[in-house]
Order: sequence, then structure tokens, then C-alpha cells
Amino acid sequence: MTTRPRASRSAWLAGITPFNFPVMVLMWMFPVALACGNAFILKPSERDPSASLIMAEWLKEAGLPDGVFNVVQGDKEAVDALLHHPDISAISFVSSTPIAQYIYSTAADTGKRCQALGGAKNHMIVMPDADMDQAVDALMGAAYGSAGERCMAISVAVPVGEETADRLISVIRLGPGEGSLIRFCKVPGPACRTGDVPLGRCCGDLVHSAGGGLTVLRCRR
Repeated sequence: MTTRPRASRSAWLAGITPFNFPVMVLMWMFPVALACGNAFILKPSERDPSASLIMAEWLKEAGLPDGVFNVVQGDKEAVDALLHHPDISAISFVSSTPIAQYIYSTAADTGKRCQALGGAKNHMIVMPDADMDQAVDALMGAAYGSAGERCMAISVAVPVGEETADRLISVIRLGPGEGSLIRFCKVPGPACRTGDVPLGRCCGDLVHSAGGGLTVLRCRR
């Protein structure tokens, strides 16, 4: 094997981060960009701009040269300026799915490399041998932590077997009245409904929830 060093032109990379994790998501982006010899431009959410400025101050105090890590504040106008700037070669984005689709398509139209991470919801499978108190504690934290405003949120719980479903439901404490954010559906079946709102489908159909909150599906083995 022959190894040769090869110099390559550094590039301008941009990152667009969401409001709910203004530091954690940023740490996914700029360390790799700087380590590969690129300059980085950050466009944080306009809802919490301070974290990005603190990070810039810390990097300057650590000795990072001026112009290597940059912060641009603003809303969609600032995003569009980054997407259309000819000197920016790549965009990294984390936030909601509709905006991720816009970022990706616009970056592609302007010839930029792009990773666009949209929103996500997850399913939790509760096995028959689960410690139900611990399972419910984990379920509540995962479903409602950060008010559900995160891509790791669990919106559907699937207990395996009728007995497991009964044990899970007996431990969960429901909210009052029709406005409860926890709904229970029995599957398989054509559709689970609360009023006219479809909450879940099974037997090969897509399992989904509507309107936010947590849906618990009974799943027969």
C-alpha cells in the first residue's frame, strides 16, 4: 500500500440548526468540517441565537483564527442566502420535515451537497417480560420529554400480547376527559378511531398517530 499526502482546496460549509437543541446539533456539524480543513458558517434558529454566539466566543478564545467559524443570524432570508451563495459547497440541516425537503431540493438545484434531517417519530415495543413500571417511566420520558419536540420522541407504543397490553394500560395514568394525549387502539382491525379521527392501522397497513400525543396499540402475537 502506498500512501501519499495530497493538498485539496478548503471549502465553505454551512449548518442550519433547530431551536430545541441549539448546541448538541451544532456539535454534530462544525467539528468535522473544521477537522477536514473547511471554514464553517452557522445559521442558528432565530428563537435561541445566544448559544451560537457563546460557542463562537469560546472557539476564538481557544485560538481558532478569525473567519474559520462564523455565525449568521436571521430567518428564511438568511437561509436562502446560504443556499444560493456560489462559494458554499455543502449544507447540513436539522429541523422539521417540510423545511428539510425545501432545503434539500434548493441545495440540489444550486449544485450543493446536502444532508437534510427532518422530523421523526418512533415506535416502542413492550415485550411480555418487561418490567412495566420501568417501561412506563421510559415511555413517558420518551413521549413527552422536551414537550415531544425532538426526533427521538416516541409516539406509538406496541405491547406484544393482550396480557402485556392490559398490564401496560393498568400502569399508565390517563389524563382527564376527551382531551387526553394518550389513546388506546385495538389492532388488528380496519381502523382505530376516536370520533372521526383515524389513529392506527395494522395487518400490513401503516401504523400512525394523528394530532400528536401517544397512541398505544394492542398487538396480538
